Amino acid sequence: MEDGGNDILQAAEAGSERARAEVEAAPKLTSLFHFQAFNDLSTLRQMGMALGPIPIDKIEWYALQLEMDLIEQVAFEYVMRAVDVAYLTKQAEKRAKSARQSK
Repeated sequence: MEDGGNDILQAAEAGSERARAEVEAAPKLTSLFHFQAFNDLSTLRQMGMALGPIPIDKIEWYALQLEMDLIEQVAFEYVMRAVDVAYLTKQAEKRAKSARQSK
């Protein structure tokens, strides 16, 4: 999402099935702040044979960069973890469905 997600949204509105699928799979965040934070933090996840979770130290670092107090940091970490788990779960479901369809 080079354009904060606007490029994907525009492609979905233009009828792109792939973009529409990406929008459907995206975490549903009502706060632009949380969406941008998740988007930023997703670039810091470990990549390997499978998509890994965002490391907790990266979430903590991000919170510290924004000078969050302890209560804000704990809440932020909770939200980012919950969104990341939902995202990874959705991606795993998509991979499993794709694998079943390719057989």
